Amino acid sequence: MKPLEPIDYAFGTAHKADRTWPDGYGVVGDYVPIGFFKQFMFPLTWKG
Repeated sequence: MKPLEPIDYAFGTAHKADRTWPDGYGVVGDYVPIGFFKQFMFPLTWKG
């Protein structure tokens, strides 16, 4: 049991997932610029 887990149970917010983590996640097959600033500006400068 993790240290803060009893608090989750006390407030009724505990959730035991029966699913496992996915093998992969994120943007697949689409263009995403490399770098934080470029990714931040991408929605503002994209011409479609």
